[in-house]
Amino acid sequence: MQDGECKDPDGELHQLASMWDTVNCERCVCGEIGIQCCSKLPIPVSYDKRKCQKIFNRKNCTYSVVERDDPRKKCVVLSWIV
Repeated sequence: MQDGECKDPDGELHQLASMWDTVNCERCVCGEIGIQCCSKLPIPVSYDKRKCQKIFNRKNCTYSVVERDDPRKKCVVLSWIV
């Protein structure tokens, strides 16, 4: 951090207390101690893993859970983690 700004790994400067989203689906904040980032992507964890698969969509930072044999059919997800 330098003079009220933080430099991210891509070399871009961010003002102190600013917030931004990354292409890796993270939300970052420039704070007094530097940059802190965390995932903003809920991940499906409780679903039928034999019958279903999770598919990541980087464009909108989401997962969908669909049947392996017929990806047009969605599966029930009982819980997600962030």
